[in-house]
Amino acid sequence: MSNSKPKQPKSSVKEGNPTSYYEGHRARMRAKVSSGTSSSLTDAEILEMFLYGIHNRKDTKPIIKALLSQFGNISNIITADKSELASIKGIGDSAIIHFKLILEIEQRMKRDLVKDKPVLGNWQAVQEYCISQLAYEKIEHLMVLFLDAQNRLIDSKIMTSGTINQTAIYPREIAKLGLNFHAKSIILAHNHPTFDERPSQADIMLTKRVKQALQSVEIDLHDHLIIAGNKCQSFKSIGLL
Repeated sequence: MSNSKPKQPKSSVKEGNPTSYYEGHRARMRAKVSSGTSSSLTDAEILEMFLYGIHNRKDTKPIIKALLSQFGNISNIITADKSELASIKGIGDSAIIHFKLILEIEQRMKRDLVKDKPVLGNWQAVQEYCISQLAYEKIEHLMVLFLDAQNRLIDSKIMTSGTINQTAIYPREIAKLGLNFHAKSIILAHNHPTFDERPSQADIMLTKRVKQALQSVEIDLHDHLIIAGNKCQSFKSIGLL
């Protein structure tokens, strides 16, 4: 009788096989998303799933480590300039486009919460919409929200970009657009990239000029909001309107 031991069947997956590890790891993350517990995923895990779906790399950890080292968190990554993102090895045009789509989706979701709805009855949503549009901009932008007689949002427009006291802003152009939209009232909103929510003298003077121009065409200036990061300061609430 032979003393040789029977041969064991070969495993289809070698012990310590990196491919097996990554597939199992990502399957567990997908299960968290499917079960509604994606909030338990770390920023690194969210980015890993995102990048894996774009170019199916076996190991995206070096890219993720570089992204978080450079930008700190997902919000900063999503809102970074294209040139800044492109400086990260492994981040190509496809990833950059997808990052920008995420930002656009968020902005449209916030807009849909106030579009064609009475904004004064949902003031928090209005502020969140303005924050989503302006908070991450690196230069000042002036946005105008046009409201109908029922205080529903008709539309919003970025009127100008650049520091308020250095950019020519024509209140009559705002009034003209208000008439074109058949607006009954208007809300101004602009961002402070310095994250200082206090109105400057230029902000105050602009508000007065716009209010005067609107009064001449019987349109009300409801408020002027300053967006400073995730904070929102209302002129009306501090007695400047």
